[in-house]
Amino acid sequence: MAWLHQTTRRMAAALAALAACQGAAADWVETQHSRVALVAEQASIPQGGGTITVGLRLAPDAGWHAYWLNPGDAGLPATVRWTLPDGFAAADPRFPTPHVIPFGDLVTYGFDEPIVALVDITVPAGAAEDPARLAAQARWVVCDDELCVPERANLEVTLPLGDGAPDAAQAALFDGARAKLPRVVDWPARFERGGEAVRVAVRVPVELRAVQEPYLFVGRKHLVRYDRQEASFAPRGVVFSMTAGIRPDAVDAFNAVLAFKDGDGVPQAVWLDVSAAEDAAALVAGDG
Repeated sequence: MAWLHQTTRRMAAALAALAACQGAAADWVETQHSRVALVAEQASIPQGGGTITVGLRLAPDAGWHAYWLNPGDAGLPATVRWTLPDGFAAADPRFPTPHVIPFGDLVTYGFDEPIVALVDITVPAGAAEDPARLAAQARWVVCDDELCVPERANLEVTLPLGDGAPDAAQAALFDGARAKLPRVVDWPARFERGGEAVRVAVRVPVELRAVQEPYLFVGRKHLVRYDRQEASFAPRGVVFSMTAGIRPDAVDAFNAVLAFKDGDGVPQAVWLDVSAAEDAAALVAGDG
């Protein structure tokens, strides 16, 4: 009967290998024009409480693009509806720095390359569900040069309770994702509304004032029109002039991403908190 035991072992090994392959393939969900997956940075849930980070991986097909949190003149950003264990809470997704994608006569903000949007999830102390199931319903829109298609997928990742240590196998993915996020800075930024114009002034640190090719991605929808943006340099920073959008007077503050090249031509991007002021340009006038 030795042959039977050997055959059984070979069959078990083959089934295990097949299951492993199916598990790896199941990480990605294929939709009509994209692939999407949910992956955790940590190998376990911290039983004593804390924060874990998950990445929403989104890869549009060649010739298609997805959208930033403010898509511009068309499209919709990726959104996530979570189903989490009791006491868990998910923050808003953090997107990479977008780029301008013309869409006919429209100007849109998005990504035609694979991205990872990072989501921090707060874990309560004494989390009891083991393993913990983190489920997400993701929705997004992808477009090519002629057509836009809404897509959705149900995703999940399951983690055991443990010490919440990082998963070494995911380190490169998450390091790369964080490198593409705009840096969070405390640079002063103000905006003012006058007639049909919105002006945004950003004070830039002295060591970075030789900025090149600055562009401001306004995070608030409908505040400005996206077909015209002019940047002028001032002694202490840069001022952007844009055509006002719908009801700009209703906005008191917004977030924005300032993308530019530094004095060495290296691309950089920073995340700004922009608040209203009566004379925004005064922020960057004068010396110092």
